[in-house]
Amino acid sequence: MNQVYYYLDNNEQKGPLGVDQLKSVGLKPETSVWAEGFDSWKPAKEVGELKPLFSNKKTPSVKPVIGGNLASVKKAAPLALLTGFIAPFLSYIDSGKMFRKPFSWLYTLLAGLNAILPFYLLYTIIRGSIFNAPIKYVLAILLSWTVLCIACWVGFQIWWDRKDKVLSTSEEDSDFSITPVISHLFQTFGEWLGSFIAIVGFGFSMFGTIFLGSEIAYLSYVMPLPLDISPIGMILYPVYGFATLVIFRYLAELCRCLAAIANNTKATANNTKK
Repeated sequence: MNQVYYYLDNNEQKGPLGVDQLKSVGLKPETSVWAEGFDSWKPAKEVGELKPLFSNKKTPSVKPVIGGNLASVKKAAPLALLTGFIAPFLSYIDSGKMFRKPFSWLYTLLAGLNAILPFYLLYTIIRGSIFNAPIKYVLAILLSWTVLCIACWVGFQIWWDRKDKVLSTSEEDSDFSITPVISHLFQTFGEWLGSFIAIVGFGFSMFGTIFLGSEIAYLSYVMPLPLDISPIGMILYPVYGFATLVIFRYLAELCRCLAAIANNTKATANNTKK
């Protein structure tokens, strides 16, 4: 007995039909089909016996199926229809789009926070009546705030630029769709954090040393940032920033390397089987 298939036409189950009959009804490559032995409904273009229907090649003769049972097909088809509705959602997960898009939104949010941070700190400074302090304190704080604006503008551009690039970190239907995304997040976070530490640490230490001298710790009190401001910071913070960038970049490349090795190993195994 020849293999027979059921197919969905506007969510209405039709069939059973043989291959030649499916050809006459104008079966489309994306149409969901089901036959005995299938775990769930699948696109017709993914069924080996039906692929010739969508090419210019001549349709080969249909091979007989031993042990076919039409009654069992009729019984199992409704169950497959009920359990196969989640297939599009699972396909969306496997494609990697479910992971890449939210991370792009996260990057946009972080870019926005970098744009807002200087204004929030300026508001905090004004509330603290800093302009009633001696002129050297006012100059040190305003110049340090300008440095913070530069660091946040750099950070904004980093996250804004990477929000589009994270969408292309992994290929469609890759077995490792989330690993490249996490790797990209590590890399981008390291670029932002390293730049922020280097710019803010150096600028705060420089202006604090020039205007406040031994009272440089006052900047740490006024600017609520987790940085220990001191004269030596002009040397240390650029080094810390560079080291941060290198470490996060290394971790990101390590993740990508492991994913590439796994992909190549799988591809080699598949080629060996063929």
